[in-house]
Amino acid sequence: MVDLQVDFFNDPELAAVLEAEGVEAFLLCGVSTESCIAATAVEAYARDLSVGLVVDATASVRWDLHDHAIGSLREQYRQPALSADQAITAMARR
Repeated sequence: MVDLQVDFFNDPELAAVLEAEGVEAFLLCGVSTESCIAATAVEAYARDLSVGLVVDATASVRWDLHDHAIGSLREQYRQPALSADQAITAMARR
């Protein structure tokens, strides 16, 4: 398993680690959906990585911003928004 730090893509060695581990897709969860989660999701998209957004494992101080960010990521970047249960089920199939 790869340990990904909070500053996700700021680590210059991260791309090499992801490639060495064969990572092509991952799930995102955490806080500040409209900033940290969105920035990481967009950067992953730019690096041709697939991202799933675990909506009930992300949060914001304003839920309208959370909902807007999730909606934008789904529409603009075709990133699926999954519940934690859906994410667990999807991971179990691999």
